[in-house]
Amino acid sequence: GFATVTANLIINNNANISSNPDDFNVFFTSANAEEGGTATISNDKKKITYSTKELKNIGDKAELNYTIKNNSSQYDAEIDMDISFDNTYASYFKITYETFDDTNSVLIDAKEEKNGKIIIELIKPVINDVQISLITSFNANAKERTSIAYENYTVRYHGNGSTSGSMDSQSISYGLSTSLLSNSYTKTDYTFAGWTDEENSKTVKYLNGEEVNSIVDPNESIDLYAVWVKTKNDYSYRNSYYTYTTETKGKYLIELWGAQGGQGSGAIKAGNGAYVSGIVELDQNTNIYIYTGQQGVSTTHGSAWNGGGLKGQEASDGSGGGSTDVRLVSGTWNNFDSLKSRIMVAAGGGGSDDGTAHNNSGAGGGILGLSYIYNNNNYTNATQTSGGVELTASTSISGIFGSGNTSYINTAAGGGGGYYGGGGTDYGTMGGSSFISGHAGCNAINETSTSSSIIHTGQPNHYSGLVFTNTVMIDGEGYSWTDVRGTYVGQVQPNGTTSAGHTGNGYARITFIEGTK
Repeated sequence: GFATVTANLIINNNANISSNPDDFNVFFTSANAEEGGTATISNDKKKITYSTKELKNIGDKAELNYTIKNNSSQYDAEIDMDISFDNTYASYFKITYETFDDTNSVLIDAKEEKNGKIIIELIKPVINDVQISLITSFNANAKERTSIAYENYTVRYHGNGSTSGSMDSQSISYGLSTSLLSNSYTKTDYTFAGWTDEENSKTVKYLNGEEVNSIVDPNESIDLYAVWVKTKNDYSYRNSYYTYTTETKGKYLIELWGAQGGQGSGAIKAGNGAYVSGIVELDQNTNIYIYTGQQGVSTTHGSAWNGGGLKGQEASDGSGGGSTDVRLVSGTWNNFDSLKSRIMVAAGGGGSDDGTAHNNSGAGGGILGLSYIYNNNNYTNATQTSGGVELTASTSISGIFGSGNTSYINTAAGGGGGYYGGGGTDYGTMGGSSFISGHAGCNAINETSTSSSIIHTGQPNHYSGLVFTNTVMIDGEGYSWTDVRGTYVGQVQPNGTTSAGHTGNGYARITFIEGTK
């Protein structure tokens, strides 16, 4: 058989608990004598020095009114009073205590104040003037509580230019973590960023529903004002850059559409622009610069603003479309230090070709530019580190950093602008590549780069430290990109419709998402 096996399991615990004398604090908050008398509270608020007015006639009375506060949070206080004086004069006056419901021993709850009164009445005249010393002692003894006591403060909410909504004041326990009320104000065309304690300030001090603790003294009040930021800012092509200055720290959705290539007289439609978007957190009073690309042109030896590649002289060809980008340094569109500061680029499409031997044009790309090259010629698309070029054609001209081809071939269409631009070639058409700081597959430039020595870091984060989240990259044919080309999804256009790619001039939109601290 089997023997029964038993085991005794023993856990020895020590629970260490102790008193908290630092929390126990009882003191005088006020002392008032009637006219003719004086009353002062000591610096430590533990003692009152009181002198009555002159008591000359039988029945004259003097009063001292005082307030005692128990500032403890986890102890109630039991008050015992005691009085001592020279018994020689005991028959001359009467002392009455109207103290805490006229009791000589009273409990003051944690965080509570109670008022008391001492009345001294002359009941027998004296022969000579005399000053009698009376000492009244208040002994406070701690009494345990089963819960923490709190004082309250008040938060008042203001719409600060809102167009609708209302909010009641909020009473919050001092020292207790409490969530602010959720905002119920609205303002047309604006988004709520948070609360500030200065009416005309755009600096967010408290977020919507933020948990706070003791933001103002007990029994005081604080006024919080809504901070509003314009929800959407749209930017169309205008042959110069825009400046956007953030009103408050927060998260911003940036959307860019690259420009379409130029449409010549040929039958083939010019390449559409790419689309990129992402959310980035920006500090208050940050300047960013928006460059919206121009649609490619069909004029002889023409180019489009912001990097559209030059076209030749044939009327059937078009120039490349300009890219649309966001920069941290302003300047002319082709200034290298300005181009280097780009944190997001939507590529432009290649210009149209004559269409005699192929059936499409190179659209603005994602990680790589898109190309349509006929006669099976060897070519390289625009990448994250180089421009597009047709390798086997003696008449091909490469795109460069920030631009399509900057010289022309008389019989060729221009390449689209982009992070790197598409090349100009007589055997097809090329779009540029796109870039988003933080997007997989992108290759950021090194801050030390110069126009004659461009260095890439091999990773996607821009040297500024501004990195986008929730990134989207869709080429001018409607295909999404991670680090490689994915499936067809279509592009959402500025007007809310969906199509394969962006046509016309480039476009940009900045949407405020939420405030941050």
